[in-house]
Amino acid sequence: MSSEKPTTLVAELEARSGLGSVIGGPGQLVHRDAGLTIAEEAGLPVRSLRRPRVAANETWLPRQLRAQNLDLAMAPRQLAGDPGLSCARVEPHAWLICGELHRDDPAPAGWLSTELGDRLCAFRLSGPRAADVLASGGNLHGVTPGICARMPFADAVAVYVQCFASDQYRLLVDVSFAPFMARWLADAANNRIPPEGRP
Repeated sequence: MSSEKPTTLVAELEARSGLGSVIGGPGQLVHRDAGLTIAEEAGLPVRSLRRPRVAANETWLPRQLRAQNLDLAMAPRQLAGDPGLSCARVEPHAWLICGELHRDDPAPAGWLSTELGDRLCAFRLSGPRAADVLASGGNLHGVTPGICARMPFADAVAVYVQCFASDQYRLLVDVSFAPFMARWLADAANNRIPPEGRP
């Protein structure tokens, strides 16, 4: 019997985005020309915030939102804030918050706060051609500045589209579809017919 002690190897895995970018570093550039930039937002913090129909504290608001003068009492599909910190009402009692919130500001009893940053991949589209590229994959009717809409996209996947300005959009897609979405957006940006069907 050998007297050697077994060796334990410890591998530290780098946190990476849906496109393989290191979290905390720059995301991958998908496309850039004079009228359009498409880039991944690697590691964008995303949180789902839900409350029951009758919550013990219906007026609670994360203090980071208060500091930015953002509110949860908004119309359906309304998007408030900017790309650094935004809040969108996606259901009657549910909001999607993109951006960093204080970790020491937990939701009170009766509320459900769920981290979604590892589940969603974010793409920023900016420039005068941004709306045209998105419109080639989904119906942007009614998606105007200040709107966040969930919609089918590219005949393949459901996404959230956030419109901050007529030339500033964010696309949130399930991380498993991130490579497909990057290829699709690059094809559309290069005026090639995007691939049809499932990825």
